[in-house]
Amino acid sequence: MYELLLILAAVVPAAFLLIRVYQADKLEKEPAGLLISILVLGIVATTLAVVTEQLGDALLTGLFPQGGVIYDFILYFVVVALSEEGFKYLLLKLRTWKSPHFNCRFDGVVYAVFMSLGFALWENIAYVLEYGFATAVARALTAVPGHACFGVFMGVWYGEAKHLDLAGYPEESKKARRKALWIPILLHGAYDFIASLQSDWMIILFLGFVIWMFRAAVKMIRKSSAEDRPMTKEGLRPELTGEQADTKADEQLEQMAAKKVGTLIREARTAKKLSQEQLAAQVDGLSGSDIGKAERGEKDLSQAQLKTIAKVLGVTQKSLLEAPKGGSAAAAAKTSSAARSSTSGAAKKTTKTSTAAKASSSAKSSSTSAAKKTTASKTGSAAKTTTAKTTGASKSLTAAEQKFLELYRAADADDKKLAAKILKGEKLEIGDMLPMLLNPDSSGDDGLLGALIGK
Repeated sequence: MYELLLILAAVVPAAFLLIRVYQADKLEKEPAGLLISILVLGIVATTLAVVTEQLGDALLTGLFPQGGVIYDFILYFVVVALSEEGFKYLLLKLRTWKSPHFNCRFDGVVYAVFMSLGFALWENIAYVLEYGFATAVARALTAVPGHACFGVFMGVWYGEAKHLDLAGYPEESKKARRKALWIPILLHGAYDFIASLQSDWMIILFLGFVIWMFRAAVKMIRKSSAEDRPMTKEGLRPELTGEQADTKADEQLEQMAAKKVGTLIREARTAKKLSQEQLAAQVDGLSGSDIGKAERGEKDLSQAQLKTIAKVLGVTQKSLLEAPKGGSAAAAAKTSSAARSSTSGAAKKTTKTSTAAKASSSAKSSSTSAAKKTTASKTGSAAKTTTAKTTGASKSLTAAEQKFLELYRAADADDKKLAAKILKGEKLEIGDMLPMLLNPDSSGDDGLLGALIGK
């Protein structure tokens, strides 16, 4: 009977935390069969970790004096933490990564906490049966919630990794998966190592660390639960209609534009062989993480930051634009143009493009005729001839055509060349598009390119 009470004392804390995390999953509950299988794999992870820890302890004992600071540091950070969190993560990924039920970010938290508490449940039963009820009480307040916290940190980054993978960012997904493993390992190692140090100050430090970790985990659960969203490759809920769909479409257009700029920045940065951190170090107010978000289209950059980035990457002069050529930027531009045409009206765009084409033709004709009659020795006569031609052309042009003609004459050679490419329907390269996106003078409402693309 006493042993049954001890087992209950070991099980209740884990069960309580499992229920709370399950309740926090408000968007879509996970299947019971899946969660039970994860709990069982948590128990399997306990067995695997015990074997690994015994081997590691035997090896460590032969290298360092048992009980020393170096011995304890390697034991708790490398042998214990790496073994336990490593097997948790390995079995978690094998069981859930490709599961069709893993379709929301908070699912990662649920899976990781169930895995961790399955581990803690079995471990707690073993400890309580060996050391008694007092151990059950102590572990209910420290070790079991500790494992749950390790699971929360693992799950938040695990869910983020799945989101990035579905969004088409495999490298960023790998970084998030590494954090899902190493952050729990460091927390677990610090927890065990601090607890092993015998002094009054270390007890105070241990309690402070535990309180901080518990509070951080609770905040992460609340935030992740409140911000939970379905993960789809398109990023939009297909069931949205009417005004909701229009609002979502507007948001998607903004995201597409940001992602297009981000793609160009990433390709130019890669061509310059700069890391995100190296680029961020040369731009005020940005970190390496901010650059990563900007390249994924998740963060808007100010005009000043964009100009600085363009200068660092060497894309402000035509001769330096040697970014890798590919279809990603051109495809993004076509997608953005098509989406904008559907929301603002394709007819207006067609009319403006046709008008621009006529104006370009008139401008070329006028410029060619003026050039033939102009000589170096007859500047005044050339000016009169040019003026006469301009006046004659203006009488036959609409207001829109006249405006475009004026913008064409005022533009520099690069803008004229790019305008000609757009009118001919030629494929644009990275070197063509980046200055158009980053230069407000040419691509703004009052610029040649802005008038041409209907910005």
